[in-house]
Amino acid sequence: MKKLVLLLFLIPLIISAQNLVSPIDNSSGVVLGVTTFDWDDYGFENDGTGEDDYYRVKIGTTPGGSEFYYSPASTITTSTENIDLSTALNNTLYYWTVEAYDDGVLVYTYTGFSFTTEIATPVLTAPTNGATNQSITPTFTWTLAGGTGGVTYDLQYHTGGGFPGTTVSGVTSGHNTTVFAYATTYTWRIVAKKAGEPDKPSASRTFTTGNPNLLSSVANPSQGNYAVGISVLPTFTWLASTGATSYDLEVSTDPAFGSLVPLTGSTGIAGLTYTVQEFEQLNSGTLYYWRVKINGGVNNGIYSNVWEFTTVNGNLNITTYYPYGTSANLAWLLLPYTANVKYDLYYSDDGFTTFTTVPNLTNTFYTLTGLTPATTYDVIVRAKNNAGTVIIAYSASVSFTTDGLPTPYLSYPISGATTYSNPPYLYWYTGTLFSGQYQVRYATNSSVDGSGMLNHGSAANLALTSNLFTVFPAALTPGQTYYWQVRCFDGVTYGPWSAVESFVVYSSTPTVAPVPYPSWPVGGATYYLNPPTFFWYTGTFTTGLHFEVEWDDASNFATPLGSSGWFASNLYYTLGAALTPGTYWWRVRSSVDGGVTWSAWSTVESFVIPAATSTVNVPYPTAPVGVIVPTLNPTMSWFAITPPALEYRIRISPYSSVDGSGMLNHPTAQSSGWTSSTSIAYNSLPSAPPALIAGVTYYWQVQSRLAAPPNTESSWSYVVSFETAAGATAIIPLVVSPIQGQPINSTSAILTWALPGKPQTHLKYDVEYSKNADFSNAVRISGLNEPVAKIDGLDKNSKYYWRVISKNNSGSQSMYSSVGSFSTGNVTSVESEHQVIPANFELAQNYPNPFNPTTSITYSIPKDNFVTIKVYDMLGREVATLVNDYKNAGNHTVKWNGDDNYGQKVASGTYIYRITAGSFVATKKMVLLK
Repeated sequence: MKKLVLLLFLIPLIISAQNLVSPIDNSSGVVLGVTTFDWDDYGFENDGTGEDDYYRVKIGTTPGGSEFYYSPASTITTSTENIDLSTALNNTLYYWTVEAYDDGVLVYTYTGFSFTTEIATPVLTAPTNGATNQSITPTFTWTLAGGTGGVTYDLQYHTGGGFPGTTVSGVTSGHNTTVFAYATTYTWRIVAKKAGEPDKPSASRTFTTGNPNLLSSVANPSQGNYAVGISVLPTFTWLASTGATSYDLEVSTDPAFGSLVPLTGSTGIAGLTYTVQEFEQLNSGTLYYWRVKINGGVNNGIYSNVWEFTTVNGNLNITTYYPYGTSANLAWLLLPYTANVKYDLYYSDDGFTTFTTVPNLTNTFYTLTGLTPATTYDVIVRAKNNAGTVIIAYSASVSFTTDGLPTPYLSYPISGATTYSNPPYLYWYTGTLFSGQYQVRYATNSSVDGSGMLNHGSAANLALTSNLFTVFPAALTPGQTYYWQVRCFDGVTYGPWSAVESFVVYSSTPTVAPVPYPSWPVGGATYYLNPPTFFWYTGTFTTGLHFEVEWDDASNFATPLGSSGWFASNLYYTLGAALTPGTYWWRVRSSVDGGVTWSAWSTVESFVIPAATSTVNVPYPTAPVGVIVPTLNPTMSWFAITPPALEYRIRISPYSSVDGSGMLNHPTAQSSGWTSSTSIAYNSLPSAPPALIAGVTYYWQVQSRLAAPPNTESSWSYVVSFETAAGATAIIPLVVSPIQGQPINSTSAILTWALPGKPQTHLKYDVEYSKNADFSNAVRISGLNEPVAKIDGLDKNSKYYWRVISKNNSGSQSMYSSVGSFSTGNVTSVESEHQVIPANFELAQNYPNPFNPTTSITYSIPKDNFVTIKVYDMLGREVATLVNDYKNAGNHTVKWNGDDNYGQKVASGTYIYRITAGSFVATKKMVLLK
């Protein structure tokens, strides 16, 4: 009994001593891992029976709960146990208690404790580790396992100095208000914090902020990122960065900007825009990247964001660049084909330090003119849209060098040729286009200095001329050999001197002045050309003569109406004013010393200026009369006495022949329609005659009629003349002597003619003469350099007709002159020996061969035949025609002086000459050496 009382007394004491120890009640920060749980020992008594005493630990999220952990029976026999809490939730309130079992029977439950697990370590979610091109206000997010009660967070970051670095307290996931610097790499973490617990920093991550979003547009056309079809001279625009002082623009085909496109002035840009400069254009059809670097301000040294664009597609190439003289032909091609394109052409002689622009071309070719000789030029062409806002492409630069001032080639007189004109004309050509002036130098000795310039003491220069010919200002010494050369002058620089050529001034000055023979008008002939021209003949070709002509209305010349005074050389003279109708007499004399002594007067000849035979007033031509007109549409003017009212028409012809009434009657003569005007442009005449031709002397007259019925017509006026300016065309020669059937009393004749105006180039002449007025069976003398021809072997007691044409070195040939005529009379002359007619056709080898400057070619034809002899180069191209005429049977010789068909000297080399006479054809070679 005493034992029972004692036991009952002790039970409450025991019970009151059994408590949980650790984790202590309301503890926090309990580690999620193996944790030791302790409690007071229950004090099981060993009663000697089979013992089954143990504890069971219960852990749950509610008091007395065991949903997290409930230890198995019979496993825990001591008052401590290590329990793995690793699967528990972080920062979560748990309850725990212990049950005591004695012999398998629950005998005691401890009073429960609670604890809170440790807070979790934050897990970062954004920005991802190593993220680049991040905003300067990135959004930070993270997760935290378990509960979050009482947890706060700090954002910590640094740029290389280690943690804690900069701390931003009290942040929450999704934080995006912290401002970072552009283009900077940061290391960051989140620290979870709870009072009474150690801080839990997350793992660290890095991110790099991007560049400022400053880029605005690239033009033209104005577009944003990924723009296409952009001009190769784009304009870049960007936004301002706070405090920036300037910007550097970078453009590259490399997205990493490993190499940059060199652009002038692309660094230190004060503004917010940049346009690629001329000739630094980008490539067409190419992908580019661009950005700007900020200088100064809060983003100093930081790059902007990067944009990309593609230039418009186009490939422009200059396909042709051919310089000639001071000009150059250019052509180009743009691929692919693009419609509505214009082109700008740039050229420079200093590497485009300065340049000239030819804008807005619509063709794909152009000729540059007026370039400087001997100068290297660079040329670039660019293509653009029609509005000029999009530059499509630039060509590569091409270079060419213009010719230096050309070296003239002397044309005539050369090779010691005899010139009959005194003062003589000199002719040359350049072989290329040249628009400057020429300087002629001459001397009586051929010595030259080191530069090839005539340097004898007699050397002198003639006045500069822009023509391809000049004439000496005064007569030269007959019989003297002269040497001459030419060089070009562009207004600043003289070119090289040409080679030296020579000529001899014809000398046949008589010691006694010959008495001239009047040729026309003679024998009281009616002369319808007014003012009249007088012609005469000397019977021999002489130099140094002067002539004087007198005319009068009385045959005794008691008080002559007029005198020409002494003048040189010409065998004709035209009065300066028209004569009134009536009979006139004229005479001529010569002098060998300019009028100091003179010959006797020629025989006196007469002519009649006809009077009008109509009762209607005859008009009188007033313009153009005796002049050279610079137009092919001159104003034709005349005068008539009115009233009554009159109408008028003109008649015009290149030939002066008239019928018995004084009307121009050559087959070419034509009349206009009637007009009431007394002054009208030629092409405006009613039923205008054929268009005028340059380089032609025209003869014209005018007629009137009553404007009212019966429209009675007047006589034709006298004939006047004018010449159209020749320009570069050949000029119709004016026959001078002999003319009008003049008797020369010789079987040799000297034919002379003149040009009514100055040609621009050297002219050659072909003369035809025949015993038939229609020029059947005519003899032709070709390639004459002087306006004179001597013909021998004429028949006695025969009348001959002759005419002449001129031709220049560009192939222009004039119309025939009017026809001159003369008679040989009954004279005795030395006849040529009877020629033996060859039995066969034959073409002989030229002699000499090789030759310089002239060679002779002999050929034989056994019967009359049309013969051609032509010279060809070794490529088969025709060079010169030596014979192209009907020839009598016999032996013939023709000379070649090395001139081509245009009067220009050919180069040294081998040539082929070929004869064709009927069915006979033969060729031989000859060699020209210089």
